[in-house]
Amino acid sequence: MRELVKKQFFFIYKNKLFWAGICFLILGSYFLIFPLFRNFSMNNLEKMEKYANTINVELSGKDRYNYMIELIIDELERVNSEYPEEYTDDIFNKAAYEKFRNEFKNTTKSLEEIDEYLVKNFKGVANSEFFYQLAEYKKGTVEETGQFISEKLNSHSFSYYFGKKYADYFGMLCFVVAVILFPFTFNDDLKRDIREVIYTKPIKAYHYIYGKIIGTYTAMVSTVLGISGCYTVYLIILSHLNGFEFKIAEFWFFITFSILPSLFACCIISSFIAVLCKSALPAIPVMILYFFYSNLPLPGQQGWSVKPLTLFLRFDGELFDLISSKELVAGSINQIIILVISFLLLNIMVWIWRRRTKWGS
Repeated sequence: MRELVKKQFFFIYKNKLFWAGICFLILGSYFLIFPLFRNFSMNNLEKMEKYANTINVELSGKDRYNYMIELIIDELERVNSEYPEEYTDDIFNKAAYEKFRNEFKNTTKSLEEIDEYLVKNFKGVANSEFFYQLAEYKKGTVEETGQFISEKLNSHSFSYYFGKKYADYFGMLCFVVAVILFPFTFNDDLKRDIREVIYTKPIKAYHYIYGKIIGTYTAMVSTVLGISGCYTVYLIILSHLNGFEFKIAEFWFFITFSILPSLFACCIISSFIAVLCKSALPAIPVMILYFFYSNLPLPGQQGWSVKPLTLFLRFDGELFDLISSKELVAGSINQIIILVISFLLLNIMVWIWRRRTKWGS
């Protein structure tokens, strides 16, 4: 089996499609992931100003109420500007607008009182409940963003947050390459119909299947580890220059926890479909559909959430506001289930191959 693993490993590295996938991983990760890091620095005001426009700060209590009033004022100004002046008196009470702008901030009026005032003096303005929900988050100022980041970095190191986001984006990119590459693990064998060769060779079915799978998976994993290793050095340098704590073990934990099990499952499932159908082609659309199932949110939900048998674990959200611990636990359980199913499919694949090489098909 060792020779099979070695042969398959080098066979993958001779594949031009595989090298195209490596280029895709390098460029994709660079353009997707590292703008998150380059856009801010605790020691650089200009970068902090840029980053402040990309981060949402959660509001509550009085801050949320005041921001709601600001949103309503912006909406009133928009309504006023959209209508000709001769019609605005019917739908827009200017005196009431000035009163609302000057008196409603820093008050304790209820949403019902605000609604009553809006309905009485303005037409076509949405109710305050809508604006209150909208005011849960706002784009942070430089000061708010700095405070927000400081609080987050006091809880965990920068590598904890960036490791999650790296695993999120880089894992997605790896899956795209895997969907194209893994179904062809047995393609040449199926196409050339080498079952007659196996009749005359002293090789067992599980040696053959395991060898091909391990060789293909090892080639992909070595690429992931190599690219991630280079980026680790890059991140250590940038973290030092920007004053962030970077823990290598913490960063690599999310790579091994999220990306590697998903790649293994993808390798097994796509190869199983190819062997079952005696062709690599059916596996590609099936895996693409699986990709969309795993990535898209559930109906009626915003953002990604763990679904039964989802193929990969995503860390959705802003850099410092990713999935909750509850979602992380659910994702961990799902990863274990997917791995168990993958090993089961692997042994079924061995059984299928043994039957076909012994009795034909």
